[in-house]
Amino acid sequence: MLPYQQFKPGKSLVFNKSRGGNSTPYSDNIFTLDTETSTYYKHPSGWGAFDYTQPPEYYKDVDKINVLYIWQMSVDGVAYYGRTLDELKDFLLTLRAAYCGRLIIYIHNFAYEFQYLRNIIEFTDVFARKPRKPIYARTADNIEFRCSYMLTGMSLESLPKNFRLSTKKLVGDLDYDLCRTPLTRLTPAEMGYAENDVLVLHELIEQFKGIYKHVANIPYTSTGRIRRNVKKIMYPERKTVAACTPTPGIFGMLQAAFAGGYTHANAAHFGTVVDDVHSFDFASSYPAQMLLRKYPSAPFSKDPVTDFTQLDGNNKAYLLTVIFYGIESNKSWDYISGHKCTRLINATNDNGRIAAADELELTCTEIDIEIIAANYNYQSYSIVDCYSAPKAYLPKPFTDYIIELYRDKTKLKDVAGMEQKYLESKRFVNGLYGMCVTNTIADTVVFSILSGWAVKPLTFEGINSGLQDMRKKGFLNYAWGVWVTAYARRALWVAISAIDYNAVYCDTDSIKYYGDYDKFFADYNDNILSQFKRVCADRGYTMQDFAPFDPKGKSHPLGVFEPDAHYDKFLTWGAKKYAYEIDGVCHLTVAGLSKKAPLKSLADFTPGKTWGYTDSGRMTAYYNDSQQPTDVTDYQGNTYTINQPYAICLQPTTYTLGITPTFSDYCEAIQNLEHTNNHIII
Repeated sequence: MLPYQQFKPGKSLVFNKSRGGNSTPYSDNIFTLDTETSTYYKHPSGWGAFDYTQPPEYYKDVDKINVLYIWQMSVDGVAYYGRTLDELKDFLLTLRAAYCGRLIIYIHNFAYEFQYLRNIIEFTDVFARKPRKPIYARTADNIEFRCSYMLTGMSLESLPKNFRLSTKKLVGDLDYDLCRTPLTRLTPAEMGYAENDVLVLHELIEQFKGIYKHVANIPYTSTGRIRRNVKKIMYPERKTVAACTPTPGIFGMLQAAFAGGYTHANAAHFGTVVDDVHSFDFASSYPAQMLLRKYPSAPFSKDPVTDFTQLDGNNKAYLLTVIFYGIESNKSWDYISGHKCTRLINATNDNGRIAAADELELTCTEIDIEIIAANYNYQSYSIVDCYSAPKAYLPKPFTDYIIELYRDKTKLKDVAGMEQKYLESKRFVNGLYGMCVTNTIADTVVFSILSGWAVKPLTFEGINSGLQDMRKKGFLNYAWGVWVTAYARRALWVAISAIDYNAVYCDTDSIKYYGDYDKFFADYNDNILSQFKRVCADRGYTMQDFAPFDPKGKSHPLGVFEPDAHYDKFLTWGAKKYAYEIDGVCHLTVAGLSKKAPLKSLADFTPGKTWGYTDSGRMTAYYNDSQQPTDVTDYQGNTYTINQPYAICLQPTTYTLGITPTFSDYCEAIQNLEHTNNHIII
């Protein structure tokens, strides 16, 4: 890695990108940037490193300051470095003068570096969907910064493996606990670590450039990549899709009805070690539902339905606002999400799900009504509002593409020389659903060099404008995404209803249970295959389209339940909080806690257990927007004046396993009740 003063520009490559009748020149050279920073804490003895002996409470009121101590940039695969932000500013000016067109500079996790670049750059155009999370940012002198994490959705460490890069990230060669400044002497290993980060990123962008021919053509996000393909495929269907653009009122109902995957722990087994637990997963649940089911195919219109028996779910999609009176679950599980209810009177809450209520109002689909009617008892109900639309299979060009991606994902796995195409097909088939529910009609995130980040709330005019834009440019029906998740929840609830009490935990496309239910799963899978045969007859597909063969000759049908794992012991404390034991070794799955966090035994997995700074793997980000000039001393004894207003302090933090008292009380009450034939008696 060379000092930036030794920079020698290479050949300037230019690509003229045309859009909307206009042409913009872009540099086709590859630029990647990364930085390293240190955080100092103000202890009674002065500014210094993080003190791991102090409890988390100690750091609540401790002042923190951060400094960038090295930056490194790859220019067409040659790495350069500097030690200060002022030097980076100089280098960017040099690059600007040496290369023609708009320069595109990739940064992995641009959200972090953006805070530091604010010290030296006046951004004129920043696009973000969340505050402090820019997707791209442009400068007055025609430099554009992009986020490679948004492009891949993967950590820098995982890129070499997943993209088959020859350059590997050097893990462990930089001790982040040492306090450094631009005056700190860096070892060859530390310099190599810094250099490698930008070279890994260079090789990644080089690979994407090979796919998209020019750097400027690379999409901003992972979803953007697949959107391009689907937009092209769906071009012949654009008028039909445009006609389905909802009114503001219907759009509001669609948003209210949308819900993600069902994730829940059975209160009857909460905090109890369960032996001999099986785990079954759906094979590509969302793609399967997109191929099997029918979806809204025309605009929604007012429907005079007043009773659930009048619903024609085979031929129509319904949006309903319903009030239930005297509603109570008849299973060990509870389906209705409390935060989706617009009215709740005297409700019993099961960790976010409603077990019972005197009154309950929600907006949902006919699929949700089917699940509720089968798994709840209620005294009465009233349909407040109802709209319907005819159902049809998704457009054939779209379903053809789903089948193509799933086939490639299956047949190319572990095939030498096809790693990249396999990885792309896997990412794309999993991303199709997410693209369907992408909602661009939302609050506007703005950035100003004077006032920083702000959010402009969505207005009625903004909704209308967004819907008009959807009508002009949209190529997918937002309602499709609403029904995809509803169908997937129904599929999971077929298993939940059948297993009921013996089901311990569920998450979107998986169920964990004990007991013998082999016949249920076999019958379920036979039924799915029968449904695919019907689709084949309706649409001209073959069964091999839905059950392609891998390189070893094994068939992999979509949408069936497959065994995933067997646990000797299993223990859950709620959604995204469980541990299991296999052959005497414990494993953890806890949201917000590192997967590498240690657990000696399930007996240690109890509320109140704390994983320390090192074990938790967690960091808390503190954004400093007004750092004052401060003298600090690095671990080598060099004193330096930090003079950068904008920075981020990344502080190690602990994790303590906790549960809400109300949920604990509910589980205790449930577990004290008698149960018969695997059903809770309330």
